[in-house]
Amino acid sequence: MGRLVLIMGVQRSGTNALFKSLTSAPGVLGVNESPDSAFFENVLLRPEPALRPHLRAHDGPIVLKPISETNRRGVDEVIDELLAHDPVVPWIYRDPVNCFHSHVQRWKGFRGRPQQFAEHWSRRNRLALDALDRHGDRIAIVRYEDLVADPSVFHALADFVGVPGSYLFRADRGLGRNHQPAEVQACIDAGTAATVARLDAARRFVARPAPPWVRIRSRVVGRLSRELHKLGGDP
Repeated sequence: MGRLVLIMGVQRSGTNALFKSLTSAPGVLGVNESPDSAFFENVLLRPEPALRPHLRAHDGPIVLKPISETNRRGVDEVIDELLAHDPVVPWIYRDPVNCFHSHVQRWKGFRGRPQQFAEHWSRRNRLALDALDRHGDRIAIVRYEDLVADPSVFHALADFVGVPGSYLFRADRGLGRNHQPAEVQACIDAGTAATVARLDAARRFVARPAPPWVRIRSRVVGRLSRELHKLGGDP
């Protein structure tokens, strides 16, 4: 049986890019959450006895993406249940304003309710922070923006979880910061500031400062993105 990796985080935080990157190597079994599979039922992990034969049947690393689990229980509970399978959890978080924007573009649940989203985002991210006391050696908190800005952050994370992979992250256009109204951004920032500070302090890997030309390119791309958005286009 290979290493069991559980990619977790709030939806629209970069979990899919991390999943694709870690499962790109040969011999890695990647299973996304789904309504029904050997590993998931109604997008939630099946109980450990049901998972056991499937986890033991694969010789290489197994990467699961049970991101909906933290809608019903803590990260420490997930690790406790699967402890016999040597689990490790990369917990990825993203600027909550950009996360909110991606949420409301894809789903209706939090549209017009930034305060409720901020509470939801903070509660779920705190579940990873709360699990560090008991399982800090098994959890790697990593910021999506660090992964995008510095590929070495991904490679360090891949080494930590013991899964080789390819860096498949794309530039982050920061659409929430570019397009959400100022009052919405202020509401989300106020409701998430304390949790963001804790997450930033708990990061296992931190991006190196980008060279000046990279920062200039990012500003130009952001400006073009805003102009195209006004024209109804999409870069």
